[in-house]
Amino acid sequence: MNLAEYEQQLAEQSQQLHRQYGVNALLPEIQWNQLFPNSKLSSTHLQALETIYQSAVPLALQVFEELNFDVFSPAAYKPQGLGLFEKLADQEQQLLSLLEQEAQGLDEPTRQHIWSMLLRGGAVLVFKAWLGKVKTDTAQLDTCSLKCSQT
Repeated sequence: MNLAEYEQQLAEQSQQLHRQYGVNALLPEIQWNQLFPNSKLSSTHLQALETIYQSAVPLALQVFEELNFDVFSPAAYKPQGLGLFEKLADQEQQLLSLLEQEAQGLDEPTRQHIWSMLLRGGAVLVFKAWLGKVKTDTAQLDTCSLKCSQT
């Protein structure tokens, strides 16, 4: 086995570990201030992001596991025909219920930020943050598109 094959094997093992831990809500810590250095994130923003992160990512990973959908494979950038979007949409009420439970102990401004962030794509944002973290072990969003799957 050459070095490139060995590195690929290690990356695949690491990704599998993150998949398993993520489904069980054991997510890597994301430093939101490092991820968004040009934003002036208050403690309210940080708490809202973390709450969405801890609720949305495990739920999405459970859906992916049910569909045998590998978010790390190049095919993940062309998910047509899998019923993925329908399955994720079916989880909307569960996500909202989880967030309602999580938000009960939070102050009013934080709860308002959670709902505001969700309306502006916050669940997708935190998932891209998780994917970037587990792929690179750094605070960055996964911005790969169809072009990345062709390289």
